[in-house]
Amino acid sequence: MKTRILALAALCLTFAAGIVGCSDPAAPSDATDDLYVVYKADEADLIDFSEVPTSDAVLAGTAFLKQEAGREFGRLIPRTWLHIIRELNLTDAQKEAIKHCFQAHRECAQSDRETYRAARAARFEALKSDIAPIKAAYDSGAITKEVAKAHIEPLLADYREDVKALNDALRAQLIECLAALRECVAGNLTPEQLAIWNELTSHEG
Repeated sequence: MKTRILALAALCLTFAAGIVGCSDPAAPSDATDDLYVVYKADEADLIDFSEVPTSDAVLAGTAFLKQEAGREFGRLIPRTWLHIIRELNLTDAQKEAIKHCFQAHRECAQSDRETYRAARAARFEALKSDIAPIKAAYDSGAITKEVAKAHIEPLLADYREDVKALNDALRAQLIECLAALRECVAGNLTPEQLAIWNELTSHEG
């Protein structure tokens, strides 16, 4: 499965070259209260397949309109951990070191999201490209509606499965980013602070 996910991502990124731009998702401001932010995937966004048309919509010519209007893929949800940091009574030197930990986490999460966004958008472009000749054959009368739908349905199913693999990969990558953050912060704490950190973060997803 992992090999398939990596191959899919590589393929999608190849398609994505020149197609998808990357933006900074939910980037914290420079305000102190926004520095201690962690990210999780927006699950509602990951499982939203509203861009996938029905085969009837494809043949009726009403498919893909929502996506062409512009939809973001792979939004991230920011959550501040400032309330945890405040409990640690950090020295100034610790504060500076730990800010770098959170900065690295933000860059890690954003990079993973941007890779996902490009891969999913490119996979969707590939879906449209695969469907286009079938729609053209149907429009010309070369194939019947039943034959056209028989070709389109497997393409839609494959798209869903490929995106589910991309979703799984993004979740796993964000977990790794969070684990690296925990390790980075822990390395800058006293044993007493570490006990507080472990206890408070154990309740965070």
